[in-house]
Amino acid sequence: MKKNTLDDLELLMADHLDNALHESTEYHEATSAMDEAFDRLKTELTTAQQELLDQYLVLSGEAAAIREKIGYRQGLRDMIRLLFQDEDKAD
Repeated sequence: MKKNTLDDLELLMADHLDNALHESTEYHEATSAMDEAFDRLKTELTTAQQELLDQYLVLSGEAAAIREKIGYRQGLRDMIRLLFQDEDKAD
């Protein structure tokens, strides 16, 4: 599959994912609880510990985003492969 097609599909599906997350009560409840726990934790830490925790969370978020992107792309590739595989069997 051409890289441009995969990139186009990825952008389209990323928009749909953003919409789905925006509409998800479960997601909003989870992130709200996570933010509350983080705020409570930060009140217990020194400034140096807060900075280290912030750095860890940024790096952890970046790694999760990369992992999610790779998994998403692989899922698209697998889906397309399965779709074309079914067409080849029908011939």
